[in-house]
Formats: sequence, C-alpha cells, structure tokens
Amino acid sequence: MLYKYCEERGVAHKRISKLIVATGAAEVPKLDMLLRNAKENGVDDLQLMEGSEAMEMEPELRCLKALLSPSTGIIDSHSLMLSLLADAENLGTTISYNTSVISGHVGSNGLELHVCESKELQNYHEFVPTPHYARGCYFTLSQTKSPFSRLIYPLPEDGGIGVHVTLDLNGLVRFGPDVEWISDGGKDHVSCFLNKFDYSVNPNRCSVFYPVVRKYFPNLKDGSLEPGYSGIRPKLSGPGQPPSDFVIQGWDVHGVPGLVNLFGIESPGLTSSLAIAEHIVSKYL
Repeated sequence: MLYKYCEERGVAHKRISKLIVATGAAEVPKLDMLLRNAKENGVDDLQLMEGSEAMEMEPELRCLKALLSPSTGIIDSHSLMLSLLADAENLGTTISYNTSVISGHVGSNGLELHVCESKELQNYHEFVPTPHYARGCYFTLSQTKSPFSRLIYPLPEDGGIGVHVTLDLNGLVRFGPDVEWISDGGKDHVSCFLNKFDYSVNPNRCSVFYPVVRKYFPNLKDGSLEPGYSGIRPKLSGPGQPPSDFVIQGWDVHGVPGLVNLFGIESPGLTSSLAIAEHIVSKYL
C-alpha cells in the first residue's frame, strides 16, 4: 500500500531490500522463528540463506545465516508526512497541535471535547496504557561511500529491533537505534505531552555501538561514528517484558461512540500506517 501511495503522490522512495542476520550459532533458531512468524502473518517472500550467499551480496557483511526481505525499502518520511497532512486537510481535517483532550461527552452532533494546552495537562484517561519511554540514538558513518547497498538488521533485542544499518535516499549511512530506558512507566505519564525529553545524543554512547556493529560489520574503523539524532519510543512494554502489539481501541472497548484510540504505534507503525487506517475504517466506519 505504501509503495503504491508513494508512486501516486510522487513521494521519494526506493525498494532496496533488507538482510536480517545471525552472527552466531545461538541466533540461527531465532531466524527460523522470524521466518515462521512472517509466513503466519502473510509475508511469503522472505528467503532464508546461508551466510556465504548473504556475504556474496554484501562483501562487507559477516554472518552465519540471513533472511532476505526483498520487499523492504526506504522512504522520504518527511515528504510522506506532508503528503498525508495535505490529504487530511483537503478532506476537512483540523489538527490542533500541542493540545490535550481533558474530557468529553457524546452530544447530539457527535463528540464534544474539552481541550487545554498540553502544559496544563493534569488528568489521565483510564483506558490509556502505562507508557514506557525508551530513547534510541543513531550514529552516522563518517566515510562517504556506503559499505552496504541494503539495510542490514541484527536480530531483535530487548526493547528494540537492534542496532542496524539504515540508508537514506542520499546514501548516508546510520547505525541505530539503541535502547535507553528513561522512565518507569506511569510516574511521568505527561512527559510526552510536555515534550520534556532530552533528544541530545551523548557522543560517549558510541563506545556501545562499535562492538555491536562489528559483529556483522567487522571492518568498522575506530573514530568513524559521529552522533546523529535520537527519538523517543512510547512503548507499551517495559524492560524485560515481551514486545507488545499495537493497541487499537474502538467503542467496543471503551464505550464512546466515534472515538478510536491508537497506542504503542512505534516501528513499524509508519510503514503500516495506511494499513492501520484501512483496518480502522473497515472495523469501525
């Protein structure tokens, strides 16, 4: 759906494929599990291959086995957001930024909402899951030529999808994101509304990146990683807990006609955004 949308709207994108790699014998069964999960969820184009095949495709890569995802691609996410925003506004949508809903009720003409500036937020809705915030940092590869032509992913880790190789449409290479838990759930549930988070990237965190990246990219040179950017994941599962699926709540859950809540839409939420919208329309509208 996303490829089709980008082609129709002129949003820059490129189908470059992805390799998910096992660098040790203990990780190979996890690749098999990912392959099974993919098939159970209707993804039927993944290919399990020996490390030698993957390393022939990507000479700088080191791994024992790999999963090739030929449909994976990259996108100009900012242009996608602008395009979706234009679509929404053309259909009469009004977006109120930095605004929190503090109460509401079902009136004769639909939902009537009481809102306030986010900085004044005090109340907390009973159906909102306890949030767990995790900062993810990216480091940029300083060398100009990319060592890879595809996205390279290690196996998922606790709280994230692993420090992987990501390429942008200009060929810039970044490694990330790592996982840095920054809150213990409900104690600071207004932080995301107040934007209290620190988005700076500590240059010293690169010391964690080098050994992790070298598991699959052993030729990574000292001093070649530079601080990039960071983001905050609003996660539904905390440290040591199994990953949570997206939460989509309609009136069958909370009893408010016309209201749909979406929680925990972290990666791959952007990739699946159009499919999520289609699901909501088919189920609730």
